[in-house]
Amino acid sequence: LLALALGYFAIDKFVLDPGRDQAEIAAAVESATQAAPAPVEDVPASPDRSIAVLPFVNMSSDPEQEYFS
Repeated sequence: LLALALGYFAIDKFVLDPGRDQAEIAAAVESATQAAPAPVEDVPASPDRSIAVLPFVNMSSDPEQEYFS
């Protein structure tokens, strides 16, 4: 069974139309290069720097850990 599978793979890969995969790859590359993404607008940088602080949830039953939440 293994020899049959290897034989089928070898015939399919090397004997039956070896240029088939190259044509599919070339078509995919061509279609990907034609569809160029839209240009991205520049967003002005914020002059002020800030930090967002998010609260944590106390997932412990220890009341001393409430300080961290």
